Amino acid sequence: MNCDKNMSVGDGTVMAEDKIVFTGCKHAYLVMAHKDDETLRTLLRTLDDPRNDIFIHMDAKNTGWDENRALASIDKAGIFFVPRISVTWGGYSQIACELGLLNAAVDKGRYTYYHLLSGQDLPIKSQDRIHSFFDSCGGKEFVRFENHNRDYGSRIGGHVIWNAFGKSKTQIFLRKVDSLLARLLQLYRKPAEGLKLMKGENWFSITDELARYVVENASLVRSVFWDSMCGDELFLQTFAWNTGKRFDFYRMPGEDNTDGIMRMIDWGEDESPRVLSMDDLDSISDSKMMFARKSDFEIDSDIVRAVEQLVC
Repeated sequence: MNCDKNMSVGDGTVMAEDKIVFTGCKHAYLVMAHKDDETLRTLLRTLDDPRNDIFIHMDAKNTGWDENRALASIDKAGIFFVPRISVTWGGYSQIACELGLLNAAVDKGRYTYYHLLSGQDLPIKSQDRIHSFFDSCGGKEFVRFENHNRDYGSRIGGHVIWNAFGKSKTQIFLRKVDSLLARLLQLYRKPAEGLKLMKGENWFSITDELARYVVENASLVRSVFWDSMCGDELFLQTFAWNTGKRFDFYRMPGEDNTDGIMRMIDWGEDESPRVLSMDDLDSISDSKMMFARKSDFEIDSDIVRAVEQLVC
């Protein structure tokens, strides 16, 4: 986005020819959180910059959430809270949460980039570095693709039990029933017919064009993925890819894409992101990535404090 092509309206916002309000060259941070802790408040402090607006969704299961604690962490950035829903791991509610955050942001205005973060992510570069990097990328979409030749059809359709209960090691029986029921229902329900299913991490940094495309197609996203299993790893990749060459990705499927979303993530043996510790500080300092996940103040408060000092 070239900010110089828009006309200032006096308060830092700008008006484009189509009368949609622009936010200048600002970035929107979309935060999916489930814990109201010092990690989240550190994230907010490291994003506190007049070039940023922050949109927060706190899982409705967190009954102790107090918006005032978040507000107290912010001085320069805009901060907005989206309607809360209960989010089930791997269920459609994760997609609904992402769509809610995107919808709130595009309703607010146009942003150069929209970054989806969890409440346990932290930037590992200064806001000057982050803005400079993304603003120099020529509108590339930071969406990661993996294993693009695999068939992900078994994840789409019929996973009604999974969506009700989510992932739990104590519900192995229900998960087996869900798998059986899904296979039966998929004989009749083929919601992704005609679509090339693509997969990757759900975290992204995308342009205004892609953000609006997703929001405009929210009803279609729901019709395809409402009974999916871990559909949050599929829906953005699938809908962006199936537009043909409309969007320009930073890394294409099949390329070395460890930097495809500019997140430093260390996947553990259980296929979950490992919680970072002070042992990772050198790697964080040397990394070319913009963000890292995940951190937990209760497990290692020192690394959370060290990263804040590194970027502020």
